[in-house]
Amino acid sequence: MVRALPPLDGNLSVTTLGELGPLEGGVEAIVHALLVEMDERIVATHPASEAAVASYFDYAHARAVLGRIQEMRGEMEALIEVVTGSPPDDRQARSFVFPDG
Repeated sequence: MVRALPPLDGNLSVTTLGELGPLEGGVEAIVHALLVEMDERIVATHPASEAAVASYFDYAHARAVLGRIQEMRGEMEALIEVVTGSPPDDRQARSFVFPDG
C-alpha cells in the first residue's frame, strides 16, 4: 500500500535529463502500486464502492503526474538532440543543464 504524504508546496526542479530518470522510476513504482491497490479494491468490493472509487482517483492523479514526467523526458531529449545534433547519451543526460524557471 502506498502511504499518503502531504502535498508538495511548490514545483519540482529537474535541471538535467539524468535527474529525471530516478524521478520517473519512482513515480512508475507508485503508479503500479496504486493500480494493483485499485484492482484489489474493485475485486474485494464492487466498482462503485467508496473505496474503489477513491483508489481510482489516487491512481488517476499519480498516472497524470507520470504522463507529465514522460512528456518532459521527450521534450528534454528532443532539445538535447536539436542542440547537439545527436540523441542524448549518458554524459549529455548528466551534463546538459536546463534552466529552472
